[in-house]
Amino acid sequence: VALVEQGSLGIPVMTGVLRKKKAEHGLFEDPWKQKIQCTLFPTCLVCELLHEGKLTGLKDMFPLDEWQVPPERRLPPSSTSAARGGIKTPLKNDPSRFDLISKTKTEVSGWVSVQVVSFRSDSADDASAWIQALGDARSALAATPQA
Repeated sequence: VALVEQGSLGIPVMTGVLRKKKAEHGLFEDPWKQKIQCTLFPTCLVCELLHEGKLTGLKDMFPLDEWQVPPERRLPPSSTSAARGGIKTPLKNDPSRFDLISKTKTEVSGWVSVQVVSFRSDSADDASAWIQALGDARSALAATPQA
């Protein structure tokens, strides 16, 4: 993922602190312990790692013409099911969580894979606001004539 200078990206649309799921974590390690400062610009989402509440300078950029929130992450979770013994809904249906999925697909030995980055906010309302803002920014970008 590329590093960028934020000044060239325009005026921020939305900013806030989210948690980013670690792709590889230990058995007893909290996969959501990474806090990141996210800034949504008209063309991309920039995420900077926080350490002890301070910005580290380590940034990831997710261009909105290459990354999207999949529709299945916008569905509300189902309620606890008595038929399943009262087991709560799996994490993938957590209303405070959403994913960004790369449009680029990789094929190795007949297997197709897509890069996924998972985020979690402090509340379902915050996640909904991020999902809406990301969708709006993607729609606006798609509607903009390319030079």
